[in-house]
Amino acid sequence: MKEREGRGVSKSRYRQRPYPQVWKRIFTGFLFSLLWGYFCPALAGETIRYALLPQESRITFQAQSTLGIFSGTTGQIKGEIIAPLHWEEETFPAVQATVRVDPATLDTGISLRNRDMWKLLEVERYPQIVYRLQTVKQRTRDPATGRLVYDTVGTLQIHGVTRSIYTVVEVIRQGETIRISGEKRLRMSGYGITPPTRFLLLRVRDTVTVQFQIVGRQIAGD
Repeated sequence: MKEREGRGVSKSRYRQRPYPQVWKRIFTGFLFSLLWGYFCPALAGETIRYALLPQESRITFQAQSTLGIFSGTTGQIKGEIIAPLHWEEETFPAVQATVRVDPATLDTGISLRNRDMWKLLEVERYPQIVYRLQTVKQRTRDPATGRLVYDTVGTLQIHGVTRSIYTVVEVIRQGETIRISGEKRLRMSGYGITPPTRFLLLRVRDTVTVQFQIVGRQIAGD
């Protein structure tokens, strides 16, 4: 009789032992997940904000007329870039960028041509050219040089017309600085701009090539 009671107590104790260990494992896992999220900012969604530097940024366009190729440029560029601390495929949705340019600051080097260009762009009515990034997809990556190449899709507003554009950009991050460069061909007629003519002799082609180098610096406190 005593032997059966002893066996019964032993069996009862065996059944109760696993439960405290299960709860201990659950608590340990929960605590670990909290600490991991706190000490790993990339997984916690931390981002860095960059303010664009007009003195280092540059946007240039090239157009062709019956007299040859001419170009215009501006460094009066404003905007902001928001990027994840670590650029990985799962963090790309966090990337944001807005670039604004005053078209009246575009300079071709000839005052008469500038006035004609500003008139076509209706700079008083449409005082801003605005680009907004929508999606980013990585193409190539070189960790040794910090060089990254991305396929991007965004919207570009010129002359009051907004269109979706695809662009390949190169990104270099060095310390607190980010540099983004690329090139895109645009049709003026796609933005409601009629290619100019003068005296039926000078004609400008509809397609222009835009080259850009955007430089941003991390905003203090981020």
